[in-house]
Amino acid sequence: MRADLPATYVEAYKPFLAQIREAAPAARLMIQADTGSRPANRRGRKWIAGFEEACARLGVESTTFYEYHIGEYAWAEPPRVAEVRRQRNEVELLFTKRLDAHWAAQVERYALAPGTVTGIRVDGSIVRLSARGLRDGDACALTVRGIRDDPERRLVKGGPPAVLEEQTIRFRY
Repeated sequence: MRADLPATYVEAYKPFLAQIREAAPAARLMIQADTGSRPANRRGRKWIAGFEEACARLGVESTTFYEYHIGEYAWAEPPRVAEVRRQRNEVELLFTKRLDAHWAAQVERYALAPGTVTGIRVDGSIVRLSARGLRDGDACALTVRGIRDDPERRLVKGGPPAVLEEQTIRFRY
């Protein structure tokens, strides 16, 4: 629950881990960390990665995290394309967050090769792109720039929009 707890705090558990291994050498070990039950101890991905690295150095095989909230990363990280699907004559982009529809609907935010984006429909975290110049089986690259999340749709309000600077996705049409 301490806000100042370093990700490497688990290294202090080394004597306890040695006792467990002595009693049960074949036991697989997992350590759980509380990453945000209170606002003061909300942890970001950097802290979580540091915790996982410290556990690995100790020979711990697995980690898990307890959060009685939605992690800081859920609103601090920018949206990104998690999946691309072809739906009839459209390219469907599934983002990790709800988007600011105004920003996501601007054609200049998408660069498609081959082809050209000719229209956009935005529905929450899904963007459907109409395009011309694509044929079945084309190897495509789509670069997405400047897409913002919608801060008003967050559970925890406040803070500026999180902005995807640039992401390039490769897929077959």
